[in-house]
Amino acid sequence: MDWSWHHNYASVAWFGGGSTQHDLHYPSVKPELVGLTSALHALAHDASARAQFLADAKGFAARFL
Repeated sequence: MDWSWHHNYASVAWFGGGSTQHDLHYPSVKPELVGLTSALHALAHDASARAQFLADAKGFAARFL
């Protein structure tokens, strides 16, 4: 049994002579949200950042202002 069936994805692309401009699937991060995005990424992927946040949440957040 494949327990991770819902994690299977595929990507398909066609290349041709067209020059149609398409919108990005994921839009750019708004400049005013870059700090928040960076803080959330650090909390999600860095154990030491999580420890710093738990020890001093305001100090941790201040680094991303």
